[in-house]
Amino acid sequence: MPFQNSRFAAFCVRNSRTFIFIGLAVLVLLTSLTNVPSLRPQGRDSGIFAYTGQVVKEGGAPYRDAWDNKPPLVYLLNAAAFSMFGVNRWAIWLIEIIMLAVTSLLFFNLVHTLYKRQWFALFGTLLFIMLMRQPKLIGDGNYTESYALLFQVLCLIFGYQFLQKPAAKWCFWFGLTASLAFMAKQTSAGVAVVFIPALFLTRHEIIRSPRRKTWLTAMGLGTLAGLGVMALYLAYNQALVEGVEAIFITPSQLHSWISRRNVPIWETVYTSLTNKLVQSLLFPLAPLYLTGAVVAIRSAVRRASDDSESLTLMTFQVWVALCFVLDFIAANITNRAYYHYYITPLPAMTLLILMGLMALPKLHWSHPVYRVVRVGAWSYTTVVFISLAALIVSTFVYFERNGDLFGPAIEWRLADYAEAHTDPNDKVLVWGASSGINFQSDRRSPTNLHYAYPLLVPGEISEEYVADLLQDLNENPPEMIIDTTLQDGNRVPPLDPALRHEWWRSGGRRDVENLKPIYDFVDEHCVIVDEIRQAMIYRCQYFQVFEFNAPATREPSF
Repeated sequence: MPFQNSRFAAFCVRNSRTFIFIGLAVLVLLTSLTNVPSLRPQGRDSGIFAYTGQVVKEGGAPYRDAWDNKPPLVYLLNAAAFSMFGVNRWAIWLIEIIMLAVTSLLFFNLVHTLYKRQWFALFGTLLFIMLMRQPKLIGDGNYTESYALLFQVLCLIFGYQFLQKPAAKWCFWFGLTASLAFMAKQTSAGVAVVFIPALFLTRHEIIRSPRRKTWLTAMGLGTLAGLGVMALYLAYNQALVEGVEAIFITPSQLHSWISRRNVPIWETVYTSLTNKLVQSLLFPLAPLYLTGAVVAIRSAVRRASDDSESLTLMTFQVWVALCFVLDFIAANITNRAYYHYYITPLPAMTLLILMGLMALPKLHWSHPVYRVVRVGAWSYTTVVFISLAALIVSTFVYFERNGDLFGPAIEWRLADYAEAHTDPNDKVLVWGASSGINFQSDRRSPTNLHYAYPLLVPGEISEEYVADLLQDLNENPPEMIIDTTLQDGNRVPPLDPALRHEWWRSGGRRDVENLKPIYDFVDEHCVIVDEIRQAMIYRCQYFQVFEFNAPATREPSF
């Protein structure tokens, strides 16, 4: 029996890394139950991404056949999920879990490489999972920020590998993963932006190496490889110009229009610091990651020893601190402070916390004080960890109490209505910002402008979009129009004139591009036939003119 126990113990030791990886993947799964499709309805952002991914899966191209102002990776990931698991919300949920599980395993390897302690790497990864799966951050899921985490962590890994053993291959992979992070979420590429400044701040020997131009070139080639392949994909599908316009031009115009002015950076930082989520989730962690920031500042101010390993770690610490600052500033660049924006700073923030904890044994204080500080820091971290876990559990219990974990995915009532009252080949135009209706009902929009935001900002671009939409409506006339503007906020005017005037009186935006051609099309062809929760349902009829020897007659097309 002792012999058998010793063999079992040896087996566990040999396979401990495998057990850890399985455990981390299971934890990602469990912490993702708070946004399982059977308990949470689909939000607007997820609906937009899912519909675009559905169009791509069916052979379309982003921007050309389904317009949105995010980089293309989220649509391709949604399309891949639909190809693997079927076109449904469960597919999106599964692809996100797979991505985050891989991210967690890579984060574990990174921390283990940094500090050579398996238990510490496990603790740090558990903390990282608890943070990135916070229910307030992830909402209903399928956010671009969550997908960007994988490439942020990969960028950190390749950057550290380069610091350890400088080689062109690490620079190439660093640039490639940075470009992929950008293609997931524009603001997540900060991890690459601050890498070279970190080298200068710590006066790393790399900046004086005669091979620095080679390394910089390899980094640029990696970046161009990622962006270039995506550009070729869009160009092949005749969507490159539309994609560049959607990713780089329209977002800034839209956000300035929403804020009614150009918002300076300092104001976005203030908005973030006064954000309720930041105050409730990130502020309690401040003593921990600020300690790590102090460690990084000391690394920048005090020249490291000639020991290459020590210099590498110090440079990495400075890099992480700069990354957290830039990620936090860039997270709320739109000045709207949505909760999911604050997912991207989490890798750097978690590493800062771990840096602070690892610095405790190096304090040269008197024994009693040192013990109080060390015990207090770990106790505080434990309390925070337990609080994060309790919040996840309580959120799951709340939603599970009001739903069924093993039930079907929650669908919008408007999607059920569209599916019941139209044929599969019918076109359904959703006027507003709720493209999830098209996705959930499996009804294609008659236009690539499947939600109205790109039509709103006064100017040449929106004017062209309005003309394109009108042309699409004439070439692919919708059988049904669902006007969700009264549900979607104060940005998109309702189609019905009476509702529009009432909406204006209640604070709706008047300063939009001229939408009269769209209103005229609806007035000419469509009538309201139903109302569901303030959403107006239009049925449309179209007439064609047939020429005979006799005078032309007008007959309905159906």
